[in-house]
Amino acid sequence: MLLSIFIVFTACSDDDDGMVDPTPPIEENSILDIISGEDDLSTLVTVASGFPDVVDALNNPDAELTLFAPTNDAFTDFLELYPNLTNDQIEEILTFHVLASIEMAADLSDGQTLATLQGENLIVSIDGASVMINDANVTEVDLEAVNGVIHKIDMVLVPSTVPTQTIAEIAVGNEDFSLLVEAVTRFDDLTAAISSRESQLTVFAPTNDAFQALLDSNDDWNSLDDISDDLLKDVLEFHVAAEVIASTDLSEGQEITMLNGAIATISLENGAMIENANISAADIFAVNGVVHVIDMVIIPHNP
Repeated sequence: MLLSIFIVFTACSDDDDGMVDPTPPIEENSILDIISGEDDLSTLVTVASGFPDVVDALNNPDAELTLFAPTNDAFTDFLELYPNLTNDQIEEILTFHVLASIEMAADLSDGQTLATLQGENLIVSIDGASVMINDANVTEVDLEAVNGVIHKIDMVLVPSTVPTQTIAEIAVGNEDFSLLVEAVTRFDDLTAAISSRESQLTVFAPTNDAFQALLDSNDDWNSLDDISDDLLKDVLEFHVAAEVIASTDLSEGQEITMLNGAIATISLENGAMIENANISAADIFAVNGVVHVIDMVIIPHNP
């Protein structure tokens, strides 16, 4: 059904009555026409068909564009890594593959910077016969259209505006979350949840200082090892919600059900807070959710 928006030109020739084949010559086909006729670009066509602005751009006969077109195999690999993309992110990814200029293969040079419709740049790398656009190999070049040219690539390119890391990878990569990582990795199910690219979570992540303050609150706690598994897991699950909640989704008095079943309350009167913890940094987006940094370990209520 998605592909029904594309025009299929059917050749109708009859030597006896002198009718002329109405199929336009290749030089009159748009980029959209060309990729619609390439079997190994069918996924790209299907994805692009959901975005009228992208369709209009690729079909505009007056445009001058270059499309770096990921193949079906490239999209298969990509969608396994990014199962939860929003429509806005998909549109940004699509426009990240399009230049507002015509760049034939012979025009590309090593180290060249190419401005995309998305707003960020692509980098060309050439080593002998090998041509790469960012991390993607160019596999076929110079499919010409009336409004530009298409080069096939073997990878979907991702702009910096689209998250590439999981919540687990973000936490491991931030030294200020080392105690949080130490605590979570004691529990296989929590580790799996924040590592899965298919999860959709919000984590209110206490800093190392927050965890140290928790340890200092009890004379018997010299390290996280001194906290029982039952208590520590209950505390950790009270910092995770099984939905994606951006800072713009927070409201005064909002109640959020956390993984342990307890309710955490949001306050915005004196800056954004969850329970008695200040949200010191918000909206660190991951492929599987979002992280908000807090300055205190919050103690759960009974579910």
